[in-house]
Amino acid sequence: MNGFLFASTAVIGFIRLANSLFRDNQPLKEDGKPQYIINEKVSPLHPITKSFQVLGIDKGTLIDPREINMAFSKQLRYANEDRVLGYKVKHSLKEYKLAKDYLLITMIMPLS
Repeated sequence: MNGFLFASTAVIGFIRLANSLFRDNQPLKEDGKPQYIINEKVSPLHPITKSFQVLGIDKGTLIDPREINMAFSKQLRYANEDRVLGYKVKHSLKEYKLAKDYLLITMIMPLS
């Protein structure tokens, strides 16, 4: 029972951490479209949509944890190749990790 309580508390803590990092608040733009603060940057995309975009996953596809981890690994390889070739890397390692964790958490506990 203690293991279950600890695991539940850890999951809830992680969700709160992920939500605080993605800060799912919605200030309005002049044209009325919501904006989100994701990783201390303003984005017009919902955090889930942004996570799909960062990991290069089509939003309409059905995914499982294995696919999320494979997409994460693929994006890290691409970023490493870009870095080696001297190109500017589009996202930071932190953004890739947050996108992966956010999608994994929302699969376990869907957001309403």
